[in-house]
Amino acid sequence: MSRLSEEHSKASLVALWQDLKALTRSDFEATLDELAGKPKPTPRTRRVRPSQPKDDRPVTRIAHQLRERASLSDEVAVAKLSEALMSRGIREELIPPRSTKPLEAWLSLLISQVSEGTVMATAKRLKT
Repeated sequence: MSRLSEEHSKASLVALWQDLKALTRSDFEATLDELAGKPKPTPRTRRVRPSQPKDDRPVTRIAHQLRERASLSDEVAVAKLSEALMSRGIREELIPPRSTKPLEAWLSLLISQVSEGTVMATAKRLKT
């Protein structure tokens, strides 16, 4: 304090005190860092969690994989999954024909003929 009073007038020190008492500690520290040339700390951003299937049924998980993770429409998902399964050696007659029914209904028919593990593994390998 004595060094400050030797170098500055009483009026300037009182003005400084009034400015400082209006600041919170975090504001004061941020101002000091700014004056020292330190970068402002970046606020933490929340990590976005990937969406989750509505339930744990295999059909729901596979549909979620196709729609959300692979970003495929139902029609494209059926076409790509059918092609991928046939390229993995699944016979065409085991794959249900394309229909206007919801994706989950088509997948239910599919996993009654092809193991759900094979279908999910194939779905995970699909690209958009």
